[in-house]
Amino acid sequence: MTLDLGGLLGGWGSGVTNVMYGTDDYVAGAGLMRMSARHLRRRERQALSRADVTVAVSSDLARRWADMGARPVVIPNGCWPLSCMGAPQAKEVGLPSPVVGLIGRLSDRIDLNALMAIADSGQSLLLMGPRDPRWEPQRFRELTGKPSVRYIGPVPSAEVPAYLAAIDVGITPYRDTEFNRASFPLKTLEYLSAGVPVVTSSLPAMRWLRADLEEAETMDVADQILVLADDSQDYVSAVRMITAGSSEAADRRIAFASRHSWAKRAEQFASATGLHGPLAGGL
Repeated sequence: MTLDLGGLLGGWGSGVTNVMYGTDDYVAGAGLMRMSARHLRRRERQALSRADVTVAVSSDLARRWADMGARPVVIPNGCWPLSCMGAPQAKEVGLPSPVVGLIGRLSDRIDLNALMAIADSGQSLLLMGPRDPRWEPQRFRELTGKPSVRYIGPVPSAEVPAYLAAIDVGITPYRDTEFNRASFPLKTLEYLSAGVPVVTSSLPAMRWLRADLEEAETMDVADQILVLADDSQDYVSAVRMITAGSSEAADRRIAFASRHSWAKRAEQFASATGLHGPLAGGL
């Protein structure tokens, strides 16, 4: 089993199930990772040819691998719902409520225009996580120089739940790129698992997640849990709609996140790899 494109598959002899588990489209993300796309494409083909089972994190990645002759199973990312961890004490972030939060790595994956629009709309914006210094340094300085914006940099993982408790809306402002379209952003489910509503770019995986939500909730409740955005103004409008709505939907967000827990993903992975029964569901 391998989580990357290293030459690990096929090296343990007979009687071993070799699993290729794709958590991202590595080839499409070669530039972000400062690696050669040609090299990664070659290693990808080698890994697929040696895999007995292929698992992809999204339908877009699964389709690309299917076009290469594989038969991938789609198993999205998951989360640990708050009910599994207990409610943390919120951090003091020094911004007036409501606070819009972006937690995670800041890089070329992120739509800076959406962040600028949120800040310019008068909303408080909290940014947390490591930043790629190559990512629009001048515009990022302009953004973080606004009085409504605070960037706190990376923090220990143990402190993340306290920052999640301090924000009123979580955002996943990913650009429309090949790499992002094949991804399943972890941060979306992590916001929801803490009871935080989310506005996310309308990526294929997020449209799938929204469709699953609409099977479980009425439209008005769904719009207090997860809203899709196509551009900067959509982000501003969605944030305003959520912050003006009911604040009593936290339990519904956590309940929805529980439908996508890591425990359930582990069951699906075990089924896909033959550890028990056929793969359940229609992922």
